[in-house]
Amino acid sequence: MIEPRTYIINMKLPSLNQYIYKCRANKYGSARYKKEIQNNIAIFLNRMPIYENPIYIDFLLIEQNKRRDFDNICFSKKFILDTMVQLGKIQNDSWGYILGFSDRFCLSKEKVSKVILTIFEKRKEETNEYYRFKNNHRKAIITPGDKKFN
Repeated sequence: MIEPRTYIINMKLPSLNQYIYKCRANKYGSARYKKEIQNNIAIFLNRMPIYENPIYIDFLLIEQNKRRDFDNICFSKKFILDTMVQLGKIQNDSWGYILGFSDRFCLSKEKVSKVILTIFEKRKEETNEYYRFKNNHRKAIITPGDKKFN
């Protein structure tokens, strides 16, 4: 594994509830709102290198109080991943480029909301080994289309 890198987004990102409210208020306003948020995030992620290999991201979401629920807070990773794609830091935010992520939450002593990303990049040979493992175990997963499922 390549040495992990850490990035700090020093701003309070919108929750899912805030985004839904914007979407319901005006369909064009929600697109403008998303673009505005992504432009703000881009300021913090501009110095990030381009990741050629698949990555795993640890999100540490720091809140100033307990008013927002965990599931609403972690929605902000949608904006972060879309910004990384927009900036060309990752090629795509699909399964082939993002191996997974974890969410951790804590309260800020300074009463400031922010997000700390720790990105782990897999080497090419590690990635091939991961996909070999995943493909061998895919047969054990039952999906609605399988005969065993019905």
